[in-house]
Amino acid sequence: MSTLYASLMIYQRLFSILSSGLFLSNTFRWKDGTGTFIEHLTQHLDSPIFPHEPVTSILQSSSSLSTFHGNPYHVKVETPTSTTYCKFVIVATSPSASLNISYSPPLPSPVISANSTLVQWFDASFNIILEFEHDWLPGLVILPHISTYQSNGLFGAVMNLSHEHQQGIYRIIVDPSRASHLSLVELQIQSLKYLAFWCPDFKDVIYRTFKRMYIKDWSEKKPFIPAVQYYYFPDGSFHTYAKYLRVNHGRIFFAGAERALTGSHWMEGAVSRANEVTAEIFESLHLGNKQQFLSDLNTKYQQLTHKFLSTHLSLLSRFLLPVLIKFSSLLSFILSLFSL
Repeated sequence: MSTLYASLMIYQRLFSILSSGLFLSNTFRWKDGTGTFIEHLTQHLDSPIFPHEPVTSILQSSSSLSTFHGNPYHVKVETPTSTTYCKFVIVATSPSASLNISYSPPLPSPVISANSTLVQWFDASFNIILEFEHDWLPGLVILPHISTYQSNGLFGAVMNLSHEHQQGIYRIIVDPSRASHLSLVELQIQSLKYLAFWCPDFKDVIYRTFKRMYIKDWSEKKPFIPAVQYYYFPDGSFHTYAKYLRVNHGRIFFAGAERALTGSHWMEGAVSRANEVTAEIFESLHLGNKQQFLSDLNTKYQQLTHKFLSTHLSLLSRFLLPVLIKFSSLLSFILSLFSL
């Protein structure tokens, strides 16, 4: 399933196809978030799923804690209202949120440091999308310095998502505590004021061409995840602790986009890391070699991608795709040389 999803995502990001499933056409945002895929999958599972409860503790034991059809279960997972026994656990929340869980035996000190020193971006879950008659400042990205922080009003990153839209699409991401209590009218007023503050030369255009506003509060779907985590401070923490982000703790494995080697912080990273963890568990069960598993999965991924693209793209696009891929790889290599 993850391989198929990755194939579809690459197709969408390359060709900006329209879909009723997108929050706004061509902005690559799934309506109600990628969590809707998980909710759909859980409807077809026999095991109980508790999507809106935080995990409070995970207990491992060398001896069997429970049995099911004669199979021993060595792990117990507890929430405020339920207890589940299993063979393995995959913790796929953000690193800081994973520390809200009580582990027995406890996590090693380096693992705790790896998860706690990764810096949270606290202004990431309340999304304000502003639509304008046209794109008045292509390529706009504003990452406000902490020195501009205000104790009240909106504060957060601004991004231009217009791409090839005829209209202008601008996104502001803020802390829910600063926005969720505002009425739509108040939020619209503050959003335009905030955008005009950062783009004073375009103040007249901002107010004159504004069309409508959309909002999405991701904390409604994920109330127990404190924030997105992006980076380590440049104090040696990354060199010291980053390697422990991907280390399993007995039968507990850690996934999530923050722990991916490629595609970090994006859905592609979450898929990549999920495949790695699956391969690690298969290897621990002596069901195959991790590298061979990932190689076979990559082959299947390429086959699915090729089949999907061949079905939906014109002959010209099929010819251009390998050229685009090779060009992007060459460009990435050249840029990496300049960054050395």
